[in-house]
Amino acid sequence: MNTEWLQITILILSLMNQNELKNAYEMNIRWEKPENFQMFSPGTDSTLVVDFRSKEDLETISTFIFFSNDNYTFKNINDSGMSIPLALELFSVTREMIIYKLNHTRPDPENLIKAMKRVFDVEKGLIETEDKTPLPENVQVLQYHEFPQYAVLSVAIPGSDIINPASLSELFPGKMILLSMVPDIGAIKNQWIKGKVEPIPVAALEVLRSSLEDAISNRGFSEHQEIYINVKEKLINLSAPLSQSDLDYLLNELERFLFYEPRIIDPFYDNDIFGNYQPKLSPDIATDYMPELEADLLTIPESKIENLYSLLVLFQEYQKNAIKNPGKWIQGNMVLGANPDEYIPSKEELLLNEVGKRIGTLIGKNNISQFKRDFRKEGLWGKTFCYTHFTFTHADVMGSGRFFYVDTMTKKCFTLKDGG
Repeated sequence: MNTEWLQITILILSLMNQNELKNAYEMNIRWEKPENFQMFSPGTDSTLVVDFRSKEDLETISTFIFFSNDNYTFKNINDSGMSIPLALELFSVTREMIIYKLNHTRPDPENLIKAMKRVFDVEKGLIETEDKTPLPENVQVLQYHEFPQYAVLSVAIPGSDIINPASLSELFPGKMILLSMVPDIGAIKNQWIKGKVEPIPVAALEVLRSSLEDAISNRGFSEHQEIYINVKEKLINLSAPLSQSDLDYLLNELERFLFYEPRIIDPFYDNDIFGNYQPKLSPDIATDYMPELEADLLTIPESKIENLYSLLVLFQEYQKNAIKNPGKWIQGNMVLGANPDEYIPSKEELLLNEVGKRIGTLIGKNNISQFKRDFRKEGLWGKTFCYTHFTFTHADVMGSGRFFYVDTMTKKCFTLKDGG
């Protein structure tokens, strides 16, 4: 059973209550079995429950339940197929945990909910993924939503082949999947499935845990500054090196836990120099990375079925141009938040990416058999087209500015055929 992150969560909440909420609440921390909340797991036998209580009368105001990310099945509790108590609602899913909130008769305090949402980055986690993971063709989908850390999938039974949890785990690496199997008659079967992911090394978690303990004892901003810098050095110098993605993840999490106001954490600059600094909360997109794309994107047809042929013509044109003018790898400026090696895509590659996304969206949502005859004449029917799909990220470097970089590069393909 992996409870390291749940133990860290206790420190995170204590720090939040102490610094951000000025110890406005009493925290009651306890461990319960997942079965107490109608959730069953062969690999997890303990769940963290935290009550926030009023200091005046010690009445519980809000309760949060934290489940380590694992495979869980729900026990149906009534004939209508409701799988969890009505008072229990999903609050957030992070890389490490599923968080539920237990509703009480008293309303949740606004300042507490605001702090919880900030600490666990709830708003960002509710932004639906633009390019959803393709699902197997033998699945009759009733509902499908994908978010940064989890997916919600409802399928019809019968109508779909037997869902293999292992295949879903492979399909959604690093994410949790809330799967509902809906029969014609009878109760809905719900379960959480853990996507395939490499765990963060225990040594790195121990560095994080120790830093949070120090932060609780040392409340000043300058002390937290020093803690952050020391943790970064320790994580970089671990005997078993972290991957760059794990290092970035832990540092981003620690920054959010330690600094509940957007302030400067770089010790080489005066804290007041960037008093107007505002973090970027919206997703990073192609026009952030290359603003001059804006005018070209306005000329690309919308993702509508009547524009499919025009988009295909444009795709082939941009594909030829991208081959003639590919991007290049350069040495990244790590001082400005870059990776050691950075890929600089060409304008043509980014335009191809945009057209490819629009076509992929169309094919995923529509039956394109109406174009079969015309596409066959031009040798397009049954043909598979591929392109590189880019996502983007940014680094805010105090004293220098905001810099955008390519985050991921993925080969995407679509095929012109019946049914899609």
